[in-house]
Amino acid sequence: DLTSQVHQYKSSVASDRLQIKPLIQALNALNVKVRAISLNTEFKLKELDRLHKSDLCIFTKMRPDSKIDHDSFAQFNSCCALKMKREGSKLITLYSDHISHLGQEDGELYKNLLFLSDHVIAPSKTLQSYASIYSSNPKNITTIVDPSLLKRSHFKRLSTKEPIRMIWFGSASNLNYLVKLVSSLNQNILLDQRYILTIITSQPGIKALRDKFSLIFHGCS
Repeated sequence: DLTSQVHQYKSSVASDRLQIKPLIQALNALNVKVRAISLNTEFKLKELDRLHKSDLCIFTKMRPDSKIDHDSFAQFNSCCALKMKREGSKLITLYSDHISHLGQEDGELYKNLLFLSDHVIAPSKTLQSYASIYSSNPKNITTIVDPSLLKRSHFKRLSTKEPIRMIWFGSASNLNYLVKLVSSLNQNILLDQRYILTIITSQPGIKALRDKFSLIFHGCS
């Protein structure tokens, strides 16, 4: 039971900071009794004995670490959702990433979660439409706009005297998107228009970038 440790827990995972902690704070403000439980230590069904019936069971971002057996992770958490549903808990899934379309284990897990959930909460209309594909009750999908999402705005008029400044943020596993971006910029941007691309990534990402591009890194950590 990690309930007492939630506020002291420091995580580098954005979904922890942006979803789990605010969710627990909001429920506490509503005087709702909250339990934060960590499972998945052995992927054994006996671990589910630690779960007890609750009014609500909320699933946030459910993706395994790369070192974890993805098959076991998906099967175990599907059983977890089914057990809570069977015992009368209402299930809510926060669908913040479009994972259900994947043919891998992660996709199968989210197909199950969306189908079993009594309610789904999505941060945008686009993700709401994606979630409705696998939901057993598409009417029970609510869109709550994530304040961290950027709204489309008008671009300022570009000047050849000033470089275009851009920031790309991503992990080493998403570098293919960056490669496509750089290729597109080099092909489509005017020859007399300079740009500065700031890349924020992990150490493995930095190493991969050094191999792919001739880049100069300043103050990387």
